[in-house]
Parts: sequence; C-alpha cells; structure tokens
Amino acid sequence: MIPKPIRPLATVAAVITGGLITLNLASTATIKVIRFASEAKRRKVALPCGVGFAEEKGFINANCAMEMPP
Repeated sequence: MIPKPIRPLATVAAVITGGLITLNLASTATIKVIRFASEAKRRKVALPCGVGFAEEKGFINANCAMEMPP
C-alpha cells in the first residue's frame, strides 16, 4: 500500500507514464501506415525491372541485378 502523502504523486506519475506509452503506440502506428501507403504508391508507379537505359546497354542481368557487361 502506498502511503497517503505519496499517493497523488504516484497517481500523477502513472498518468504521465500511461500518456507517454499511448503517444508512443499512436505515433508508431501512424508511421507504419504512412510507410505502407508510400511503399504501395512507389510500387504502383515504379518501372519494372529492365526498363530503360541500363537494360538497353546490357547492365542488367536476368535477376534484375546490375553488372558490368563483358
């Protein structure tokens, strides 16, 4: 049992700690949603592998990895 004079201090500390944990969880969820949305948008507009200058010049192999031509 917490002594009477310390009880309000413990209550305030618990409320502040709970608020910080809540803010941390909310910001983490928001960041994940924003990353997911931007990644989905990037995938939608990104060119497929092998399109463009690098493929024309022979810098991209069958695995879509960049390499120098022989």
